[in-house]
Amino acid sequence: MHYAGVLYLVDVLREQTVRIAEMKLGQSERTKAVKLTLEYLEGPEFSNSLDAIMQETVTVYDELKDEVKKHLASWKKRLASYGKIYEEASTVKSTTKALMSGEPEYKKLIQVETLPELPELPQLETSISSSARTENTNRMESHANNAKRDVNNQGSVDTD
Repeated sequence: MHYAGVLYLVDVLREQTVRIAEMKLGQSERTKAVKLTLEYLEGPEFSNSLDAIMQETVTVYDELKDEVKKHLASWKKRLASYGKIYEEASTVKSTTKALMSGEPEYKKLIQVETLPELPELPQLETSISSSARTENTNRMESHANNAKRDVNNQGSVDTD
């Protein structure tokens, strides 16, 4: 049983006890009233009602907690807005005061946000060994020399 149900059950029992005492019944009538009350409290009708009360109490309490959170967030946002309004109003006031006093140049404080440094990237390891790199370089130089020779040969005409 949820604590909300316990509180309600205690309230019902207390109220019934007071009511029986106020009725100034005889012993047999009092015993009969207590017996009927206990039968109702032990029955499914009371149990279902008590479950409904507990569920609704928990639901309403959860809604209240959410509402409080939303109000606090709204108030925090509004307070920040008032802070911005105050800062801008103060800037306007100090700027106009400086201009009215004959100071043609005024400095408005600008908030500068420094961005974080970028992390250094790790060096890539070369997968080509130095001997393979030398072989590739020699092959590229050979292709370049062959291309030069072909260009030179096309420029000279055979007169044989």
